[in-house]
Amino acid sequence: MAASEPYSWRQEDFCDFVERLELPSGGPFRLEPFQRLIIRELFAPGRVELAVLLPKGNAKSTLLAAAAVFHILVTKNAEVFVGAADREQASTIFRFAQHFVESEPELSRLLLVRPSTKEIRSRRDAGFIRVLASDTSAAGGRRHSFNPTLALVDELHAHPNDALYVALRSAAFKRDGVVVVITTAGHDQESTLGKLRRGMLALDQEGGSVDEGLTVDADGTPRSSPDGRLTIARSASDRTAFLEWASRAEDDLSDPDVVALANPASFVTVESLRDALEAPGITPWAFARYRANRWTAGFESWLPAGAWDALADPSLSIPPEGEIVAGLDMGRYSDSTALVWLWDRGDKPPVVRARIWASGGEDAPIEYAPVMDAIRALDRDHELRAVAFDPRYFDQAAEELQHEGLPMVKFDQSNARMGPASMGLRKAILEGELVHDGDRRLAAHVTAGVVKDIGPDAWRLVKAKRRGPPIDGVIALAMAHRLLTQNTDARPVMPFIEVFG
Repeated sequence: MAASEPYSWRQEDFCDFVERLELPSGGPFRLEPFQRLIIRELFAPGRVELAVLLPKGNAKSTLLAAAAVFHILVTKNAEVFVGAADREQASTIFRFAQHFVESEPELSRLLLVRPSTKEIRSRRDAGFIRVLASDTSAAGGRRHSFNPTLALVDELHAHPNDALYVALRSAAFKRDGVVVVITTAGHDQESTLGKLRRGMLALDQEGGSVDEGLTVDADGTPRSSPDGRLTIARSASDRTAFLEWASRAEDDLSDPDVVALANPASFVTVESLRDALEAPGITPWAFARYRANRWTAGFESWLPAGAWDALADPSLSIPPEGEIVAGLDMGRYSDSTALVWLWDRGDKPPVVRARIWASGGEDAPIEYAPVMDAIRALDRDHELRAVAFDPRYFDQAAEELQHEGLPMVKFDQSNARMGPASMGLRKAILEGELVHDGDRRLAAHVTAGVVKDIGPDAWRLVKAKRRGPPIDGVIALAMAHRLLTQNTDARPVMPFIEVFG
């Protein structure tokens, strides 16, 4: 690992350092041309802020982790803050940095890794790397006192608020620090990232420059090209720079060869993009954002038109001996209540049935008794294997049913639960793995759902608006389908089974 001369905060030294590292996946870290361009911009004289927008899968977090480790090694009493969108992303960045330190004995001699606090400390001075998650505090970063020498903000598009970015950016001047934002495109043009991007793309109106249609040579030098999908913007003082690799508005995103032009990493292949494009669980909306780095609307339809209707077959009925699983989404005052059950037919697509109760508002809420009786009837008339329910609204009623011997399964509405359930249901519908009787009320609930971004290649079903059309039927269906595909059997477990992921 040792270099011929001591490293300092210079582009050449960082490139040399990086290519001495071993990647977590194995093999040496070999810098690609686009990474050399990012590094050149990071180390530009007087640089204060660098924003880089890249599609998912182009090793953003890996490069950030390497920059953090290098900076603490060469900067006296370094204060490196890595701002992640959430705890999961924070853990990813920390694991990369931890790997780089622990895989090199010389680095382990200089740096102390503290996994419990997601910190790396210098053994020579008071320097540190501290990984922060924007969602770990209601204040979103306001509780921290920052004096960053280097601030790295990962996936700004997914931060729940702007507090962490603003706090880091506002404090960078104290020690002549540099702020680097590396992220994928967002969906809200009025978000922190949206405003940042808009300001960067207007720098040419303030004496700076904005150059489009660029690609990168082998040494990381940008040049004009008909295939170029890189935009570079710089402020008049050159203290601020912006790099964005993104598909153009006129690009056909159904063509992976075209989308590949916006992915500068050699390891993002056309075949990998084709696989993502054809995956039923990934919506065109998600593919556009994460694979083509194109900004999208905040909420978009989760199913192609006619996809649900194509699965209708009213001739099918569920026999008494049919084994079923069910999902219940309970609302009382403003929402409806939906009980959806699926007949498990083994190798054949399961058959969907539903019962939906409409609320009469504050003066006529949905009563628990008829809903509980409907669940009892399912247990009486069929082989009921499990009933998923949201404990927030049905916990006491479910406890009563469970004590009667009914197979109740807690299924809260967290992203960790509803993300996989939503994505799995979409895949089943698009691949024709469900059959229903054409119930128009259920169809209205299914088609009213829209997607909400909860992470890279991850989304969940939500209402289009707070008081928009009800979607309780599709939520109950997603929960029931998740139980079915996990082969959940709640008998005779006590107390409630918890369903994870």
